[in-house]
Amino acid sequence: MPELGGSKCSCFTESSEANNETSRKSSCRKNSNDNHIYCPTARDVRDGDLDHFQEHWSKGQPVIVRDVLALSSGLSWEPLVMWRALREPRDKKEHERFSVMAVESLMLREVDVNICTFFQGYTRGTVDPEGLPVLLKLKDWPQHSSFDDRLPRHGAEFMSMLPYREYTDPKSGPLNLAVKLPKDVKKPDLGPKAYIAYGVAQELGIGDSVTKIHCDTCDAINILTHSSELKLRAKRIEAIEKKKESLNKMLENRILQASQTDPDGHVLTAPNESTKVARPQGFKSVSSTKQPVQDVVPDELEGKSERTGQARSKKNKVEENQPEGGALWDIFRREDVRKLQQYLKKHAGEFRDCNYEPVNQVDHPIHDNCFYLTKEHKRKLKEECGIEPWTFEQKLGEAIFIPAGCPHQVRNLKSCVKVALDFVSPENMRECVRLTEEFRLLPKGHRANEDKLEVCKTFVHTLLL
Repeated sequence: MPELGGSKCSCFTESSEANNETSRKSSCRKNSNDNHIYCPTARDVRDGDLDHFQEHWSKGQPVIVRDVLALSSGLSWEPLVMWRALREPRDKKEHERFSVMAVESLMLREVDVNICTFFQGYTRGTVDPEGLPVLLKLKDWPQHSSFDDRLPRHGAEFMSMLPYREYTDPKSGPLNLAVKLPKDVKKPDLGPKAYIAYGVAQELGIGDSVTKIHCDTCDAINILTHSSELKLRAKRIEAIEKKKESLNKMLENRILQASQTDPDGHVLTAPNESTKVARPQGFKSVSSTKQPVQDVVPDELEGKSERTGQARSKKNKVEENQPEGGALWDIFRREDVRKLQQYLKKHAGEFRDCNYEPVNQVDHPIHDNCFYLTKEHKRKLKEECGIEPWTFEQKLGEAIFIPAGCPHQVRNLKSCVKVALDFVSPENMRECVRLTEEFRLLPKGHRANEDKLEVCKTFVHTLLL
């Protein structure tokens, strides 16, 4: 292990200025020397760069490796190509072969969608009968099966471009403690798994394509293998704004009605339809149907026929500041977790959960996985608590290393295919065990209190070797 506090990191020049070739500025913390993230190229890593990686990794800092796709054979990660390459089990029913269980971002529930409709929407967009853009995502795909078994060529391609194989190799990485388990012990599912999600550049404020802030029990690497720019039509933006206004009015009416009760809880004013929260149209929940959803259709991008002066002005507004990257990441330092939790608890009522509902119960502000910090909330967090995350765009072919114990959130700026793999490094073993114990203290039935990685078992077996 490299000694901490040694010679100056090569991310900085002799004049203490950041070396832009090997680092990326991701925060503006005052009196801090960790505002830059170490960001080598895949070829730099291949030529030997482990000590430099360990210097940052041992401090609990994320690392970005660029251009990992340059080391692959060029196999396409386009979603339809992956679907055609998918090896379906022989006993799978016909309906299951042509549909997927996706999560829609407004109601945060699983929906049964025709797979062709899903993949068309990945590049063209999808709308519901109200004209609202619908952002779907597939999590842990292929679901309930091994990535290598169902997509063997893509699995081999993913392995070929993994940087720092000493840590990330799931079978023989000498610094991946997860591989130390004996053969007769059931090993946790560390991946790889694909995450396919729609995404748009605008922060909509309702139904955004996000992974909310959370902490993983182990280290992870996440590679953006494919992206497709999805531009919302101006009328979709207008529909979103009208939907937010409508939901806000419903919420205000409900709060007003709740305040008009007697001491025994009896409503003093008659309820009306406007106090009920509307459910978005266009989807049938999994519990109500086993057929592919028919009333969600692919959208079409802004066409030339709409380019009047007014339409052109709206279109320019929609298309301005299109991102270079596919996903926006926010990763927090471990030392800032306490202040982050305090902020989330204090402002919980300002956040919106599924269907724009306020977050009304908090067991654990990070492990509940119900908060996403918008740009405005990140500004307030810095103003009130003096902390900020590393914030950066993940570009095509970039691999993000996320240390265990670092809370993080992601918003898809484009439709993205990401492939992720978990591992357990010696540097973060203590953090893994701490998180495992923390999860066990959560209320019974909490989504995060399952010891899925059996980290403690891994730790014991490693010590016995």
